[in-house]
Amino acid sequence: MGANEKHRLRILAVEDNPDDAERVVLHLRRAFSVEYKRVEKASDFREAMTEDVWDVILCDYNLPDFNAFKALEIAQSHDENLPFIVVSGTIGESEAIALMDGGARDFVRKDNLSRLIPCIRRELRARDIWFRHLEAGKKLATSERRFRAFIEHTPTPIHLKDISGRYMIANRPFLSRF
Repeated sequence: MGANEKHRLRILAVEDNPDDAERVVLHLRRAFSVEYKRVEKASDFREAMTEDVWDVILCDYNLPDFNAFKALEIAQSHDENLPFIVVSGTIGESEAIALMDGGARDFVRKDNLSRLIPCIRRELRARDIWFRHLEAGKKLATSERRFRAFIEHTPTPIHLKDISGRYMIANRPFLSRF
C-alpha cells in the first residue's frame, strides 16, 4: 500500500439513524477507504454477518428492534474476534462497562468521534497480530506432525531427553532395544 493510499475498511454499521451512520462514515473516510452496510434490525444484522466479511462492527446502543447487548451476542456467535465498537450518544458509563465486560472492544460517543479512528486502528492491528499468531500456530503444528512422522518412520533408533534426563520422544527402533 502506497504512502497516500488509505487502508480499506469494511464496516457493518448497526444504526437506526441513517444521518448518524453517514456522519460516522464521513469521519472515517479521513483515514480509511470505507465500504459499509447499515442495518437496524436483528434479522438484517444476522443476515449481514453471514453473507459478508467485515473488518469492524460499529453499533449504536439503542435500536428499535434490539440493543447493543443483543447485537454483541449475535456478533460473537459468528466471530468472537471481530472488533465490536459501540458508537452511541445515549450510552451511560455502566452500560458501556457492561458491554466491554461482555466483549465489546470499546465505546465512542457520537459527539466525540475523534477517538474512533485510533480505536479502529488499534483493533485492526490487534486482529492482524491475532491472525499472524494463528498462522504461526498452524505452521508449528504442521512442523510438529512432520517431525513426529519422521521420527516414527525412521528405522534408526532415535530418542530425545529433556534437561533432567526424562525421555520426551523415542521411536520403535529405540524402544525395541530394551
